[in-house]
Amino acid sequence: MSIKSKKPSPRTARFRPTFWATVLSLGGIVILCLLGHWQLDRLAWKRDLIANLAREYNKTATDHIYTTADLLPLASAGDNAILRGAVRGHYINDGQILLTPRTRAGAVGYHVLTPFRMDDGSVVMVNRGWAPDDYDPAKLVPPQGDIVVPGMFRPLPDPGNRGHFSGNQWYAMNTGDYQTRYGIQLVLPVTLYLEPTGTIADKTPPVPFMEKQYPRNKHMEYAIFWFTMAGLFGLFWLLFSIFRPDLKNT
Repeated sequence: MSIKSKKPSPRTARFRPTFWATVLSLGGIVILCLLGHWQLDRLAWKRDLIANLAREYNKTATDHIYTTADLLPLASAGDNAILRGAVRGHYINDGQILLTPRTRAGAVGYHVLTPFRMDDGSVVMVNRGWAPDDYDPAKLVPPQGDIVVPGMFRPLPDPGNRGHFSGNQWYAMNTGDYQTRYGIQLVLPVTLYLEPTGTIADKTPPVPFMEKQYPRNKHMEYAIFWFTMAGLFGLFWLLFSIFRPDLKNT
């Protein structure tokens, strides 16, 4: 005599959530919603950052003459921090270095960094612009005498393991190595990017540049993604709870 096995009962539309499916689903939904809210917080922070950058870009640099006390907080303000303004003082003839390799429109060259002694005694490195690799460094003499130098101040990037290369050519600016090598003290951990004059002089190396750079802001898209995932997670749990097979009757 053969024994017929019972066929699984068809899925019926009854809401029958299981304990562990509910716990795991709720945990996943909470985590995904937290990620969405985190991205909304990041969105608010990024919008404030972009608004601050726009305010600085729209300043008239020569209306704001900064001192050491003004510039020091910038060093610890983060990579995206900027301050548009100017400093008064004079260039130091010795101690000019070349950051290499640096490219511009596909051409290889270097950035010219020249120490500038401010009226209060501190030194800020001025990035005077880009020069092609075959340009004669002897022609890169900075202006002489007391002047006002306008531009955009940025925190000095962390050089990591990079630093001195050879002669006056460097991979990255390192204030400790620089002060030891050239004997120039009180070098601030910020860089002043020289502002273009808007004249024909800007075409002669070193060519100054002051690009308006804004950080990427896609946090709204990221937030929508996480909230959508939370919604799908809940939908899958709901469908499973309604249409799961009744294993007790199999």
